[in-house]
Amino acid sequence: MKNLVCVALLAGSALSSSALGITVSAQPIEGGGGYIDRVATVYSSLTGGYASFPAATGPLGFDDYSTTNASDNVTTLAQFKFVGGVSTVGGTLTMQFFDPNNGNSLFNAFNVSLPQAGNFIWTITLGALPDGSDSTFVVPTNGIVQIVAAPTTTGQFFFTGAGLPAAVGSNNPAFGSGAALNRNQAFELVAVPAPGALAIVGLGGLVAARRRRA
Repeated sequence: MKNLVCVALLAGSALSSSALGITVSAQPIEGGGGYIDRVATVYSSLTGGYASFPAATGPLGFDDYSTTNASDNVTTLAQFKFVGGVSTVGGTLTMQFFDPNNGNSLFNAFNVSLPQAGNFIWTITLGALPDGSDSTFVVPTNGIVQIVAAPTTTGQFFFTGAGLPAAVGSNNPAFGSGAALNRNQAFELVAVPAPGALAIVGLGGLVAARRRRA
């Protein structure tokens, strides 16, 4: 009975604080603050020494990739990075992703019109948030990517330096470019982590952690 009385008193004390005079003030954050990315690179082959075939229309190049994501057959893509570009402002490229586990069939694709002519290291974010962590665009975890220039567009998709392996993940250097060329297409896949990886520890988790340390 004593325990019940104590709980009631504590609850009453908490509620009574709403009757206090409360003053709220705000101080600007210097620099406006930043944004913490919640995404992770699961494949990267962007090492320099870039080279490319002449600008063309249609398929510009393709390559295989094996990501570091071992938890699922599909990966939600937050960002796609590649080295290359288009010859005219507004030129359209199609990024195609194929599934080798289903006869190399087309799995997913998206179009993008580049706002600037020329070749650069482009980052395409596939969500509304700055890091693309709200993206819903899925690709095979291990697959094939191809970039295709629209009929009215000429563009390029660069290779990395000869003999350089992927920095994150892996691929077959003889696939796409061929064993004689021994180069990888220059691109990177940045993924949205599984929901559990983004979980924020709540009060219950903090209490449990304190008990373990005690």
